[in-house]
Amino acid sequence: MCSTRIPVVLAALTALALLLGAVSGCSQPTPDTPAPVASETVDGHSHAAADESCFICDPSKRDPDRLWCSEHARYEDRCWVCQPQLEDKDRMFCQEHG
Repeated sequence: MCSTRIPVVLAALTALALLLGAVSGCSQPTPDTPAPVASETVDGHSHAAADESCFICDPSKRDPDRLWCSEHARYEDRCWVCQPQLEDKDRMFCQEHG
């Protein structure tokens, strides 16, 4: 009797683990996530002319195939705060602007 309950318990635990993993999800946006609005401002970011914009302040100019880290205002694959393992330690980067 006991040996027949083990597979049922294991299946239930596996299903529970998969359900919890799916519910908790990931903090990274999916391609279906709408882009931030163009009025999003980034501290310390400015342009020489008032009518200029770039991919940081204008989401429509961002590469649609790359994830955007809205918390740190840069592409996710270039966000060393979220993805420290991707940083090339031998490459020089501006410490102020990342």
